[in-house]
Formats: sequence, structure tokens, C-alpha cells
Amino acid sequence: MISASFVKEALDSLRRRGLPTEPVLAAADLTGYADQPVSAETYGKMWLALARELDDEFFGLAARPMRPGGFTLLCHCLLNATTLEQALRRALRFLNLVLDDPRGELTLERGLARIELREAGPPRSAFAYRTYWIVLHGVICWFARRRLLLRHVDFRCAEPDFCDDYRLFFGAPVTFGAPLSLLAFDAAFLKLPINRQEGAMRAFLRGAPANILARYAHDAGLAAAVRQKLRASAPADWPNVEQMARILRMPASTLRHRLQDEGHSYRAIRPARREQAMSQGGVDGQAFRRGNGRKGLLRRHPDSRRLRLSTRLSRRAHLSRRARLPDLRGDERHPASGDFACGQGGPMSGPLSGARVLEFVSIGPGPYCAMLLSDLGAQVLRIDREGGNGWPNPSHDRGRATLTLDLKSDAGRAKCLEAARTADILIEGFRPGVMERLGLGPDALREQNPRLIYGRMTGWGQQGPLAQAAGHDINYIALSGALAALGRKGELPEPPLNLVGDFGGGALFLAFGVVAALWEREKSGLGQVVDAAMVDGAASLMSMFSGRAQNPWLSLERGANVLSGAAPFYRCYRCADGGEIAIGALEPHFYRTLLDLIGAPLALLERRNDPALWPEDAETLARIFLARKRDDWRGLLEGTDACFAPVLTLDEAKDHPHLRARQTFLTRGDAVLPAPAPRFSRSQSVMADTEDGANDGARMLESWKALAIAAHRPMQD
Repeated sequence: MISASFVKEALDSLRRRGLPTEPVLAAADLTGYADQPVSAETYGKMWLALARELDDEFFGLAARPMRPGGFTLLCHCLLNATTLEQALRRALRFLNLVLDDPRGELTLERGLARIELREAGPPRSAFAYRTYWIVLHGVICWFARRRLLLRHVDFRCAEPDFCDDYRLFFGAPVTFGAPLSLLAFDAAFLKLPINRQEGAMRAFLRGAPANILARYAHDAGLAAAVRQKLRASAPADWPNVEQMARILRMPASTLRHRLQDEGHSYRAIRPARREQAMSQGGVDGQAFRRGNGRKGLLRRHPDSRRLRLSTRLSRRAHLSRRARLPDLRGDERHPASGDFACGQGGPMSGPLSGARVLEFVSIGPGPYCAMLLSDLGAQVLRIDREGGNGWPNPSHDRGRATLTLDLKSDAGRAKCLEAARTADILIEGFRPGVMERLGLGPDALREQNPRLIYGRMTGWGQQGPLAQAAGHDINYIALSGALAALGRKGELPEPPLNLVGDFGGGALFLAFGVVAALWEREKSGLGQVVDAAMVDGAASLMSMFSGRAQNPWLSLERGANVLSGAAPFYRCYRCADGGEIAIGALEPHFYRTLLDLIGAPLALLERRNDPALWPEDAETLARIFLARKRDDWRGLLEGTDACFAPVLTLDEAKDHPHLRARQTFLTRGDAVLPAPAPRFSRSQSVMADTEDGANDGARMLESWKALAIAAHRPMQD
């Protein structure tokens, strides 16, 4: 339905000119209209009548009129475009030529495609900008055969009294009083192919503008009839093409040919219908399941075996098709393996695209965990304490929008509760009980959002005698048994920075835990608490040595373990220039290669299994390596089976040819940062920007609220 405020806006175009509204209302079958919402079809009739009355399809809102027939001509101009970007640029050129002012421009920034409106004079009305966005967005959605989900919409004008209607209409964060009017969506959509036939366009134009007023989803015609039939049942019960043809009372060949004439296929409509339903219900399709009236959960991903069987594809053909097609699911992008996106974070791409993460700021491992989730496509909203983050880090802090709140105030807690209602994952790193005392504990939040996954990271865990004790990485790994094994024989343990407890045992295990809980939620429909204790994680990292049995090479005696530097073939050596190298020739054939290349006695190979001889053999190799510079050894050993690498500083590592080729480090402004890891063949990792302060935090929260509102709406074709 179209709100009454939008009807009033349209009629004001007549009132400002002193023209009567009755003829337009009569043409739309609204004689005697009282303020009330109207259907998209009724509003469309009023739109057409208004354009005829004013002799302007842009209602006198631009510098020059767009005469009746202009919209049709616009569509014809785009008919032979090959990509959405080409179609969009053509559309902007057409509108700029016809309207003159405002003038639209397509820009790309931080992974977003932004349509910016440039104007010579003062701001126009919100109705003028909304009309422009409806026309442009509706047309390109039809040509793309899908709705392009908006990231945000900015209006240069002041906020109208009914601004909430705008937010509901666009289903995205809406900002008024912005420096310029713009509409933004994921730049990946620009690569979508365009393949429209003139017959299908004629059918589209017959339904315009009603078919672009209700958030374009799909075509009319037979394709819409098929989708309507599919919507009436659960995916498991969907008919095959022969069964659907019988339902529609036509031969299967006729169904195929008519869909092909409309630019569709039954094979493509079925998964697309599922994707649409899931995207409208949030990350897990909750609204879709409610709309079906079924209690069961939709447990399988669209690429599951069920979908493959329903489309009658063999597994090999299915995988081949997936690898070949630019299948942009909602917000995903599928580039070549190894590529990175450098842009705004959030759910634009990556395997966690669509997941919403609420992060309560902490130090070290907490921000690192949130960074990992953001790199994999999750949308992260950070709740920062007043006074700011005391440990800023350009790498760990990337990919965030931030809200600064006083968590001890009622207003601050209310904002947190608002965000938690629509979040998928929450992560916090306070001492046990702190969140409960703030009224933000798991019981309180999951009462409002039973699907919330509540991730908690601490050093000692939520329970146990030490749960409330202070501590840091060195304490946790000391208690876990890990620290005792690290260091030289006869000397004190040497902490491996804070990599084992904070980041390995804490952040990585929390990230793994919340993602595992996200998967389990697909089966149960419920969230849960994830208790990630660094002491537990560090103990788990030692599992190889806990199960060492009688293997002398894996002794936990400090300085005696083959992997701790005791063995001559697995340790670091100094070179003539003070540089250092690392040797890891564990296997006999690799050790032999090393000895051959450096000219060492092959007798060392026969002595490799005797730990008593390791110190003597290490001295032999140390003398050899000390005779030449590090780069000399690189030239001789790098890239061979000697298991060699130079010991590089972080500054040196970013310039190594192998790491440059893999883009292991990326430059963001003045900083050189490690790139997202791991890499995915289809779901592109995102090297996300740090959002710009509280405005982006508020905007992200608004987008979460808009998604929640959309999830409770009935679907429409």
C-alpha cells in the first residue's frame, strides 16, 4: 500500500498551481477520497492522470518537463544495453538531457554505486527526489530482473513531517538534510547482464508505473503467475515443470517457450523465488516460513542437494553452472578466486553476507574477532563507550559503524536493546556479570530476540574459581600448559607475544563458535550463548602434544621438542649480515635437499633421529649459515624443497614478491594492513573501511530496523 502522505504530496503538485484535484482523483477512482493508504495500482492511475494534467511526467519538479511518452522512450534507450552499468549510465544521460536540472551522476565509492543528484538551486521537495528515485530505480530493477537492495538514500531537503513513511517505502536508511541527494547500492550489481526483449518491455510499460511503486520484485505475465503458484506452498512441495504446466493448463513445451519469450526459465524461477523469500525474511528467511504457514524450518541453503534435484541438474552440472554464472544472491559477489574487494564492509559480499553483528568494544582479541566477521561479509555495528576506544588499531577497527553510548544510562541501554532485537550475533569481552548488571545480559536480550547468538570472550571463562580474577594472555597460556613448553632449555618460558591466548585461543575460537552457532540456528531456529575462554582455547591448541603418546620428538620438556627449535633441521640461524633465516626440513628428503644445496656433510642426515646429537649438528649448520648474507641464502634456497624462508620484519614482509603476488598485505591510506583470510573461490572477502563515526552507526541501526520492518511484511510479486 502507498501511504496517504504520498497521495497528499502528489496532489500538492496541482494545488501549488491552483489546479483542482478532483479530475485526477476521479481518474484514479478516488472520488470523495479521505486520507487513507491506496494500492500501488490506484496510485499508479493517479500518477498517470497527474502527468496528463500537467503535461509533464516529472510533475513540474525539474528545470524542464518530461513530456508524456518520455518514460517509454527512456526504456527504449536501455533496451540493447549489455550490463546494468551501461543501462544505468544511459538512463542518467537521458534524464540529464530531458530534465537538465537536477543532473544525475554515477560514482563508485567504497564498494557502493552511488547515484548523486547535482543541482544549481536550492533543495527541491522530498517528493521531487522520491519521484526521480522511483523512476530510475524501478527501470533498472526491471532490466536487471531483480530488486536492487538499497544501502541508503539521502535527501538534500529538510525532513518532512512523515519521514517515517519514506524509510518504510525505501526499506533502507534515509537521511534528510544531506549535502546532496543520493541513492546507494552495492557496486557488484553493476555487472549484472541485461537481456530484455521488446515484447516483455511492452508488457512492463502497460503495467507502469504501478509495477515500480511496490518495490520492484519481478515481471508480470506468465512468470508472475508461476511465482504466485510457488508462493502458495513450501519449497519441498514445489512442482516440476511438467506438473506446473498441468496446473496452468498448458503443455510443458508451451510453458517453456512462453517463459523464454519473457526472458525467463522455470529452472531459474524456482531458486530465484526462494532467494527472494529468504532475503525478505532477513538472513534466514523467517518471514518466508511464516508466510508459508508452516512450522518447519527451511534448513537447506539454496545450493543444497534439494535445490539441485528440483532443477533436474546433475551434481557436476550444478557445480559447473554455479561456477559459471554471476549469481548475485542478495548482496553476494562471486569474483575469481584470490581477489579482494576494497570497500565498505557489511553484507555486501563474503560467506557471512547478510549477518548482522553487534560488537561491544573491548581491547585486542574482541575487535580482532569482529574484524574477522566483517572481512567475511558480516555487517558489524560497534557500541563504543563514551570517551572512545583506548586501544585504536587501524587493522582491527576496520569494517565498523560505531555508536558511542553511555551504557549506564537508560537511553544508552535502550539503543543497545534496539540493535540487539535485529542482530544475529552479539560479541562482548567484559568480565562475567558486567553485561547482566547493565541489563544487557543474554537472558534479557534473548527474551526479545530468541534467535540472538550471544558470544562471550573472557580469559578464564564464565564459570570456575578464577572466573572473576584479572588476567592477561600470559596468565591464560601459563595455566593451560602451553607456556611451559615455550623457550630455551634451562631458561624461563618465552611468551609468543599474545598470539596463543588472546588471538588464537580467544578471538579465533569465538569467531568459530558464533559461526557454528549460526549454522546450528538453521536447524533449531534458536540462538544460544557461546562461552569462549582463552584458557580453554589455548589448551585446545596444545592438543597435538597432549596426545603425543611416546613420541620423543614431541616432548614437552622445554627446549627439547623438535618443533621448538631443538632440532638442527627445524630452527632459526643467523647470517653474515645479521639477518636471520628459518629452516623447517623435518622430512628426511627435505633435509637431504638442504644439506646438498648448502654443502653440509650428508652424515648429518644419518644423525637426525638422535636428539643427543642435535646440539652438535646445529652448531655445524650455524657455522655454515654464518658464512653468507641472508639474501645470498635466499637466492640459493628460496623456492626449493629445502623448506627455507627468510625471517622478515612486518615492514620487510609486505615487499616480499610472494606476498605481493598474493596481496597478503593491502594499503589503506597510509597504513599497510594484512588482507582478509581465508580466501573463498566464490564469496569475495572484503577489506572493509572503517565507517565514519556516529552518523554511520546511526545509519546502520536504521537499516537494521528497516530490515526488521520488511521481514514482517507480506511478500508481493
